[in-house]
Amino acid sequence: MKKNSIIVSPVIMSTEVDCQMGLQLLSLLLHKHYGKECIIIIDEYDTPIQQGHNCNFYSEIVNFMRNFFSGGLKDNPHLAFGFLTGILEV
Repeated sequence: MKKNSIIVSPVIMSTEVDCQMGLQLLSLLLHKHYGKECIIIIDEYDTPIQQGHNCNFYSEIVNFMRNFFSGGLKDNPHLAFGFLTGILEV
């Protein structure tokens, strides 16, 4: 194993915070493995938000998505750039 290897053990029960940190962890692992900042492309990012609105869990999903995208896309030193596409008309 390399000196700077990172070991991530599988977790049977993930917390909401674990899930929110998913993009940040993925970008860290990709950066460590390839030695380059990664590019994150997310298609239809707004689908969960639309479903939350339609199924009465809007505030919960907006809070989750805010933390999910902030951790993975905002001030992330392992990210070259991110690209989001949505399905909702503006």
